[in-house]
Amino acid sequence: MNHHKSPRPGQYYFHYKHFTQKNNTDPLYHSYYIIGIAGDAHNDNYDSRTVIYEPVAPTEHIQTYELTCYSRPLEEFMEKVILDDGTTHSRFIQITDEQTIQHLEQARQHHT
Repeated sequence: MNHHKSPRPGQYYFHYKHFTQKNNTDPLYHSYYIIGIAGDAHNDNYDSRTVIYEPVAPTEHIQTYELTCYSRPLEEFMEKVILDDGTTHSRFIQITDEQTIQHLEQARQHHT
């Protein structure tokens, strides 16, 4: 399995909904911080990778279900999704703009 494009701890990503929700101007909306990449220790299946990530700002799901983070299989994290209008987007897009990353780091410190 090729993991060279895998997210790395400390990186920030936008979920595709950040770009597809109308009238979205909030840079924190659907932005996530990568905590790490996990393997399945229970079944000794370390090739089956899971991305562990947390929202930069609290979300309804995190608060409602009393969670601290999310997990998603790496393959699903990296896949493309087809929206209702037929367009295709990466499920998650790495944030590389330094100014945006600084803003997200400040917000994350404020919310932790």
